[in-house]
Amino acid sequence: MQAQLSESTIKLPDSINGWYQPDELILHTPETLYDYINGGAELYISYGMKEVISQLFIHQNLEIRVEIFDMGSSKNAFGVFSHTRTEDENEYGQGSQYFTGALIFWKGKYFISIVSNDENELIKRTIHKMAFALDEKIQETGLLPEIIRFLPEHGLQKDGYCYFHHYIWLNAFYYIANDNFLKINAQSDAILAKYGSDDDRHYLLVVQYCSEEEAFQAGKQFFTKYLTDQATDGVEKLEDGSWAGGKVEGSFFIAVFNGPSSKIVNKLLNSVISKIQIEN
Repeated sequence: MQAQLSESTIKLPDSINGWYQPDELILHTPETLYDYINGGAELYISYGMKEVISQLFIHQNLEIRVEIFDMGSSKNAFGVFSHTRTEDENEYGQGSQYFTGALIFWKGKYFISIVSNDENELIKRTIHKMAFALDEKIQETGLLPEIIRFLPEHGLQKDGYCYFHHYIWLNAFYYIANDNFLKINAQSDAILAKYGSDDDRHYLLVVQYCSEEEAFQAGKQFFTKYLTDQATDGVEKLEDGSWAGGKVEGSFFIAVFNGPSSKIVNKLLNSVISKIQIEN
């Protein structure tokens, strides 16, 4: 569909570094996104996407497509970025990463994707120029999701966490469950983080609910469906030899998966609880 842009939409340059726009700019909303990126739309929709504008730039037989996703809030823009990036290089916006022939970054409520159909020095220079131009045009910045501050720093893998509020991303790093037994919803804030080295990789989940009752029910479901009545103080050794545990603190549910020992699981759980108590 031809774009009928909102006032907040960032205007793209007509041409850059010898690349020009062969077609009109396209706008998609959540209702039409599946037609545009079949198989990838669910990621953006689950983070509350409002609209995305898409513009193709060409140079000879080369193509670069620029997409600007209005995610409605900075925490949603960061959420998509945290789900997509493997390393935060911080060159553009409030966090960025360059892949082969592609660059992503987030700033304010926007998530930006710049992708080419090839990779060479001209493409790389042009992608960086586009990223720089868009970074300059986006004046607003946004705050990181507050739940990040509850992650203990010791043992946390650099950039090794994913923020979300839709249960389908519960297994972003580590398989936990097929169903939404923790009742994570659009009003919840959740973060899944990697801890330890490759040899003793374990995972921390922190979910903040709207009420203490919701957190209590999440804990109840965890102790019923994931652990057994053999758990001691919310921590148990599983059949595969790993340790898992969970605790409830106010409106928070905290869990550790694939722990190498009960000591490490308890230490991580208690570290999060201490941060929650200090911050709140």
